[in-house]
Amino acid sequence: MPTVTIGDSRLMLHCGGNLATWDEVRAVKTPAPTATHCPVPHEFLVDQVREGLSMMGFTISDEAHALWADGLRYFGLFGLRARVGHDIGSDTEIGQGRQFVFGVRNGNDMSFPSSGVLGTKVFVCDNLALHSGDQMFRFARKHTRWALRDLPQIIATRLGDLRLAMGSVADREQAYARFDFTQADEIAKVRQGTILNDCLMRCLRSGAITTTALPHVIKEFDRADGPGGHAYAGDAWQRKTLFRLEQAVTEVEKSRPGLLNLSRRHSRLHGIFDSIASGTDMIDAQAEAVEV
Repeated sequence: MPTVTIGDSRLMLHCGGNLATWDEVRAVKTPAPTATHCPVPHEFLVDQVREGLSMMGFTISDEAHALWADGLRYFGLFGLRARVGHDIGSDTEIGQGRQFVFGVRNGNDMSFPSSGVLGTKVFVCDNLALHSGDQMFRFARKHTRWALRDLPQIIATRLGDLRLAMGSVADREQAYARFDFTQADEIAKVRQGTILNDCLMRCLRSGAITTTALPHVIKEFDRADGPGGHAYAGDAWQRKTLFRLEQAVTEVEKSRPGLLNLSRRHSRLHGIFDSIASGTDMIDAQAEAVEV
């Protein structure tokens, strides 16, 4: 099935959609409005997204487009970079070893509203899936009267909250990078690997990691060249941190997608990792203490 990958995000087509050029998207004829349905031109929607992102200091580094049903449905994926001079992030890649991506879709056959989502793990599919594991931004507008009038304001307003959301993601990354499993074992005076094993067991029991994915996650986590073979610079990649474990899970999900439950698994994973990183949900050190 045709699949385009940008960072940790994907545009997947297996229900009849086909990859398209931007010129092909622009050439699609928008259906005439009815008394209850006001179709939104694909080009208009994407232009509003582009303009809003530009105002936030982003440029689009990579993009992919797809059309379905004679162009009545549109699906898009946009990799983002921050322009030099803005404080959103690096001018090359935002975040440590990851990239923010914007996913957008538009249905002019009354199948779904104009909608978009932004995050570092976005999934767009022509089976109508649209989500992000670390969703920071989402908008949706039905194709009813005044849709063309309302969409620019909706997108601009939602993007206005983006800096706060991105700051939260950065804080989470830093907290994960600070949590070192080896150091945590030493502080708790437990056998090496105890807290890591406890974390993995919690993820398994909650469904954040599947039983079939678990051995692959461990393999990626233990790779000398880092999860996925990415030799990123930075101490967080060299040590056995929560950040490294999160990347190991992400690498496995790229090749073993569970499309229907992906967003739910990400939410559960972050819930467990957040509690561990904050020190509010540690293991019972007394029960696991090493006998001297």
